Amino acid sequence: MTPELYNLIVSPKLSSDKRTNLINEVFSGANPFVVNTLQLMAQRKRLNEVSSMVDEFVALSNDAQGIEDAEVYSTRPLTEEERSSISSVFAKKIGKQSLRIENIIDPSLLGGLRIQIGNRIYDSSVSTKLARLKRQLIG
Repeated sequence: MTPELYNLIVSPKLSSDKRTNLINEVFSGANPFVVNTLQLMAQRKRLNEVSSMVDEFVALSNDAQGIEDAEVYSTRPLTEEERSSISSVFAKKIGKQSLRIENIIDPSLLGGLRIQIGNRIYDSSVSTKLARLKRQLIG
């Protein structure tokens, strides 16, 4: 749901009937359970909870499928082969079947990768290695 659509649906200027019709129209192709849940949340004035509910659903779904979200920072876009390799290697390290990778381009790394999976960070970037070397040389 886009922020604009969300703001429209929760607008106090929108009558309950119009809100119901809008939800039915916008989500006409969605699973009836989703539409009914949104209708119920709208009636109970709980649409502000949709975002956290979706986040929790995605987390439960990922857990059931053995998937974990990962942010991979690199100096250039990763190829499909690199994504696949990173996914298989690091998924095994954390006991999952695969990783859903979001590739973030960060030229300040100079080279290498920084991978964040949940609260774990694997950093093999050149900038980090140089900073570590500098600390060792300076003391």
